[in-house]
Amino acid sequence: MPSSPSRRAAGPGTRGRWLAVAGAAPALAASVYVVAAGTAAGRSADKAVLDQDLGGPAEGIASAVVHALGPVTTVFATCVFLAFPLWRRDLSGVAAVIAVVAGSIALSLGAEEALEALDPLGVEGKRDLGPGFYPSGHAATILALALGPALVAPPGAANRLVLVTSVWAGAMGGAIVGTESHTPSDVVGGFLVAVFMTALAGAALDRSAAGRPRLELRTTSALRRLAALALRGALAAAAIEAARLGGAPLEVLHPLLVASALALAALAFWIVAAAAAAATGPPARAPGAPRDRAAPPTRRRACSPAAEARP
Repeated sequence: MPSSPSRRAAGPGTRGRWLAVAGAAPALAASVYVVAAGTAAGRSADKAVLDQDLGGPAEGIASAVVHALGPVTTVFATCVFLAFPLWRRDLSGVAAVIAVVAGSIALSLGAEEALEALDPLGVEGKRDLGPGFYPSGHAATILALALGPALVAPPGAANRLVLVTSVWAGAMGGAIVGTESHTPSDVVGGFLVAVFMTALAGAALDRSAAGRPRLELRTTSALRRLAALALRGALAAAAIEAARLGGAPLEVLHPLLVASALALAALAFWIVAAAAAAATGPPARAPGAPRDRAAPPTRRRACSPAAEARP
């Protein structure tokens, strides 16, 4: 029976890229921890961001964003995304979503407890918020909710849901820092946990289930545009912070905090866009079907007028 034309085959190259990301993510997470927690400069940078307290209505909004992500909303969002592969009887897609979300939560919480207990660098007590905060479980969870469906999202409604969860992930990164729940490095570490679990799931989905359509190109393009916009805002806020150094502190605008929040949002958007692009390879060729090659250009042969007049 021929394969569905919408089937995606993650070939050896795709699996190799996923495995490379799965290997790089823990190394990056460890490097972030060593620099941010293990050096005085890293701890000072995290503290400088947290020292710019939001206060007022802005802090209330940030707190509402953070508290909106709880067990109930996590389970509900996961069930919504599971509905798509379940409808297509795509068991590998179901397993991928569950592995990314549940694995990210479990791994981030386990890493927090392990680092607090083992304290390999002897610096947990020196961090501004104290021990047991790296990596952020909230950051890992919200990015996992965006990355999981990016692996199995069908067109239409699911593409919009991926955008919504990605925007939520971007807002969550800044809100976590704004409420002093975690430092910026904790959020980056949480994002990398979700990247690691997504890469493992992507490599495991080498045998793509039939009927898993491609994610729409406009979705990944929109995410890249959001990432670029957030990065420009972060650079502008950082420039304001640099310009005001040595002057009186601003009571309303917190440029360093804004720069950190926008940079984290840009990172979240870019990660989801990259994962979505990696997950939507070219459709697989049906067994026995000819290769889909572009037709070679037609060569025009010079001929005489008499030859052109022949029937």
